[in-house]
Amino acid sequence: GNGGLPPGLIQSQETAPELSIVNELYTDGDEKEFEKKTKSYFDNALRSSAPNDDEKKAIDAGAKYWVYRFSMKKYYEEEPPQKGNKLAQAKKGPTPERLHDLRKKLVDVVRTNAKITPVAREYFLRQVTKYSEDLLDNNLVVRQNILILLGQLPLDNGIPAKGVDPTPYVPAYTVLVKVIKDPKQHEAAKISALISLLRICRIGLVAADPANDKKRAEIAMSLVPELARKGTHWWYQFRLAECLGATGVTFDPGNKTNPIVLQTLAEVLADKGRHWQTRCEAARSIGRLPLDNSLNMTPVLFEMVNLGHDMAQAYNANPKKESWANYFFTLYLAFKSEKPDLVIAGGKRKPGLLAALPPKDVKDPYDQVTQLLLHLANNPGQQYSAEQIEGVDTWLRNHTPTNKRITATSPEIGSKPAPTPKPMPANGKAAASPT
Repeated sequence: GNGGLPPGLIQSQETAPELSIVNELYTDGDEKEFEKKTKSYFDNALRSSAPNDDEKKAIDAGAKYWVYRFSMKKYYEEEPPQKGNKLAQAKKGPTPERLHDLRKKLVDVVRTNAKITPVAREYFLRQVTKYSEDLLDNNLVVRQNILILLGQLPLDNGIPAKGVDPTPYVPAYTVLVKVIKDPKQHEAAKISALISLLRICRIGLVAADPANDKKRAEIAMSLVPELARKGTHWWYQFRLAECLGATGVTFDPGNKTNPIVLQTLAEVLADKGRHWQTRCEAARSIGRLPLDNSLNMTPVLFEMVNLGHDMAQAYNANPKKESWANYFFTLYLAFKSEKPDLVIAGGKRKPGLLAALPPKDVKDPYDQVTQLLLHLANNPGQQYSAEQIEGVDTWLRNHTPTNKRITATSPEIGSKPAPTPKPMPANGKAAASPT
């Protein structure tokens, strides 16, 4: 599957020169040799509570076997289309293993092995992560699978009965960050890396402790310049914005007076040239950052209402064109938590600006956005009335911030002034009033 990728990105992926790369780091002979000679040593070594040099060698060979096989063409080449009747197909024997099968089996090496020791498990995951780096210039499909794998490596088994997910192997984040920073990496590979970073931030690094804070800051600072870039695919931008919210970092770790993460997300939120989903996701992520009272949030809240206003007008012009309900709900989540028991990364509070800011600052913008969402929820397919649009318009005019800077030294947010009332063109008027 493409992980729900939009068509444009799938096309850029299907024509990528990276799809014609074949660079096999392992052979059929290597596979057979490991399975015949080393596998039993490997299995035994995983049971050792203090692996000696020979056992470490066996674990290392196992990691290489499990990772390097991803580069073998037989696991990812396209199947030739089968002709003839169903019966002939059924006789062809088992379907060949694919990369996602290898991924599941590698995770099962540690997950379903009752006798594995924590020390051996960690050493195996460390070596898997190390060998994964050798595949980052391989076929694009190989890269994507390896990058998804790096977010799935389980340090423990979680508590499935209680809905507790396995803890991801956090040190894998360094490889993922390298991919994000690499200007030569295909965006499709970077998206796979972001999905894994998101998981590591949300599950592996969520607790407040200085080491975690440092890692989340390092992740955030690798994402900021990528999100600031224009001209990348909107789906990549949306994934970047989502992951920034999960880092729970507001300020540049090298300069505690520069709220660079908040500034970058606010600029994306206010940027009319960006995709609706990217802008709404930036809003939601702002609601997941730690905020203190040194920050002027007024222009940011203004831009959230402004985005809702723009979407309501675009919805009226074309109600069926976009997944509007999803966009409005994402914007609404800037103010609220998705689930009652969530906390922000490294923080003490719940997600959402209602939990972060004084009620007097946040109540009005929250009400404006909520009314826009409720109209869609209660009247699907029906346009906003001219009165509704005019109501938000009036609010924006009355609340245009005089100071558009988050801090005294920050650049201004949303350089365009709020819309002033002007007579609408005839066709615009028809679109704005309900039929």
